[in-house]
Amino acid sequence: MMKTVLKTSIIFLLIVLFASCKTYFTEDIRSQVNTHKINIKDIQFYTSRKIILSRLTNTNSDSAKQDSGTINFVQELEFERIVIKRNTPGVCVNAYDSELEIKFEDKDSCSLKFVINDDPLKTYVIGAQKWENNMGIVPYDGKTFFILPRSNNTRLKVKVKFLRKWKINSRVAKGVKIQ
Repeated sequence: MMKTVLKTSIIFLLIVLFASCKTYFTEDIRSQVNTHKINIKDIQFYTSRKIILSRLTNTNSDSAKQDSGTINFVQELEFERIVIKRNTPGVCVNAYDSELEIKFEDKDSCSLKFVINDDPLKTYVIGAQKWENNMGIVPYDGKTFFILPRSNNTRLKVKVKFLRKWKINSRVAKGVKIQ
């Protein structure tokens, strides 16, 4: 019974020690990646939260109609929304000193920039050309979109596996008898 509990405990401990988890991609992790000569374009990135990009355009289909003595002006607007869900995988297409360009779709023009944040961990947070009222203005798929306020704090994450090599020396003392 005791051996079974011990074996189960050791297996659980090994699973916990060797499991991979997602963590924020930081300047320190990037430095380690560069030190070990790992190509940043071979790393799988993930979003820490949902990103919502939106745009509103006028379709230039304005019209006017008369109905029962009233003039009705009709202006057609088109609302476009792109949702990048939390934990969506992405790849780096360009890497600069303090920013990464990550794409989450197969199109080349569908990438977003992530810049080093001023927080103590120096994480990579979504960047924009300009910020107004907590909304960022970004180019995406050849068009101009707004990053909605609840998406403005999205960070990059990566899977990290911490491996520890253990060397365990064990022996059983047989005891000593009086002679």
